[in-house]
Amino acid sequence: MLSHLVGGIELFEAASVKGSAMKYRILLVCFFVSGAADAADWVSLGKTDEGRLENFADVSSIRIDAAIRRGSSKVVPAPHTLTGGAEYSSKWISQISYSFAFNCSEKSGRVEGFKFYFDDGTSYLDPPIHYPKPWLPVALDSDSNWTLLMKFICAWTPK
Repeated sequence: MLSHLVGGIELFEAASVKGSAMKYRILLVCFFVSGAADAADWVSLGKTDEGRLENFADVSSIRIDAAIRRGSSKVVPAPHTLTGGAEYSSKWISQISYSFAFNCSEKSGRVEGFKFYFDDGTSYLDPPIHYPKPWLPVALDSDSNWTLLMKFICAWTPK
């Protein structure tokens, strides 16, 4: 299992019999590093669309580079209120996850990746060739989930 976590490198084969303490240390490091990398810190930003959509931001994913802020967000619709498109139109969406970027000084944003999850356990990852989308102005006088997210992300300060 450890070799799977570190991309197929056989750490245990490289260690000698006398190196069991080293194996234990390597295992602990991999355990803590893999857990920290997967930890998300989802914060609810409230509901939009007359309460049908709840919006979340993963504050652990926010990266700041001058005025540009990137991170992950998800929208969770109320059960059986939103269906997929095209060949997924018969499926109920249980969650939409996406990567975003905002230029806080220019009040613009773009989507950098999308994944849809359906209540039957399947999902659809929008092909990466479609991203990143162009930068577009964000309407600050709107109560959309996009506006709510940008206001939160641009006001957020790291701990």
